[in-house]
Amino acid sequence: MSNPVSNFQISAMAALAQGFPVDRVMAGRIPSCDDGKTNLTLDWDGSSKEYTCLEFPFTTPQQVVAAASCGPTPPQALHFCMTDQIHYTDVPPTSGNHRPTWPTYGEYRYIPPQRWLHSLEHGAVVMLYHPCADAAEVDKLRAVVTGCLRRYIITPYDKLPKQAPLALLTWGCLLTLSQADEKSAKDFIQARGINFGAEQVEQDGDFTDQLIKQSVVVPGSDMKDSHLCPTAHGSKLAM
Repeated sequence: MSNPVSNFQISAMAALAQGFPVDRVMAGRIPSCDDGKTNLTLDWDGSSKEYTCLEFPFTTPQQVVAAASCGPTPPQALHFCMTDQIHYTDVPPTSGNHRPTWPTYGEYRYIPPQRWLHSLEHGAVVMLYHPCADAAEVDKLRAVVTGCLRRYIITPYDKLPKQAPLALLTWGCLLTLSQADEKSAKDFIQARGINFGAEQVEQDGDFTDQLIKQSVVVPGSDMKDSHLCPTAHGSKLAM
């Protein structure tokens, strides 16, 4: 892997020299580095196995098992252009280097971690589900997430284990679930959402590949998600 700082800085300097707007360069929107459309197979080969159940659908256990954890404060992440591969040791990763162009908030047929990690850094909540997870449980968790905030990414992720096929992530934090438990999910979002991002960016990014449905402002809140889970009893004001 090449030097990410030099890689990104060279692209930034070239973009500025060509008269590209400074604000977009500072935001990582550099076409020569990552336009969100070119060389995407570097992160995902387009295989349907990432969003297709290739075995028998999982049976939902009767007992709810929810486990939340947060690691130490993540180090500053670096941006890699679409000429370099990015690998992760944690499954799923909750922080790390990623692509400069972040996604539009919403639900995707599939989006690789190299993209949604940038969303986590911006304060988003990412919902992951195994393609073989019980569809009813996925629907329940989706309803919680979409009812709590606008800044979310929802995508299948086939590396989740059978005993915990659902997960919510924030920057540096993870909640794994055996089934969709509304209280655990809302508690996690209200405690760890938005403010746990290293940066606070409510604007949508330019990456939209495989986007199914763009997120919308939750009634009772705003573009900044000032009120998390506003329809829930005891909704939290995001400071």
